[in-house]
Amino acid sequence: MNIADIDPSEPTAWQRKARPRLTACIALAALLIGAVVILTRFDVDVEEVLELEVQLFTAEPETVPEPAENEPEAVLPLEPPEELLRPLEAVVENPQVEQEPVAQGDWHAQIDDVVRATVAEQLNRASVNPAFDAKRRRAAVKFAPSRAPQRKPIWENVETDQMGRKILVSGDCHRVVDDPSAANNDIFRTFQQYIVYCTKQKSGRQEQPWVEEIRDRHNYLAQQG
Repeated sequence: MNIADIDPSEPTAWQRKARPRLTACIALAALLIGAVVILTRFDVDVEEVLELEVQLFTAEPETVPEPAENEPEAVLPLEPPEELLRPLEAVVENPQVEQEPVAQGDWHAQIDDVVRATVAEQLNRASVNPAFDAKRRRAAVKFAPSRAPQRKPIWENVETDQMGRKILVSGDCHRVVDDPSAANNDIFRTFQQYIVYCTKQKSGRQEQPWVEEIRDRHNYLAQQG
């Protein structure tokens, strides 16, 4: 039999009569289980059941003893309140304290004294080593730097212009050392930090005596003049 002769639309041999076979298997299995349950005897040891007796008791109501008829009731003595027992304090008027007259002085005359006392108090501060602090104060006065104007070198002549740029100044010339502007950062790094700007004012024309001699020697100079 060739494979080409098999029709895939037809059921195969093992698919034929599948439902009857399934029904028969289920019925056989049910019969076997029923036979095992019916024929098998299970021996169970029955133990004695313990009896448990439970007794419920109801609580008896408590009896309140009745008061004796002949016993008199205790009468509490009336005590006066403590506030009434306290004696009234005599109202004492506050004596008027005579104020001493304040001596009037010249405040402008005491300003100098107050200033001297304040400066002396600031100078006499508590110190761990007062002798060393006194030497240090004397050395600060004796070896103080000179107040005479000092000539600064060119690398210290740095000024700040209106745009926040750092400019190195030397006479009539200056150069941009630093530019904080983010917009000009590329231009500054490429060009401006290498360019020196100089400002020179024009001076008046001055004729020298040797100019006339040179002009007479050359005809083209005489014609231009």
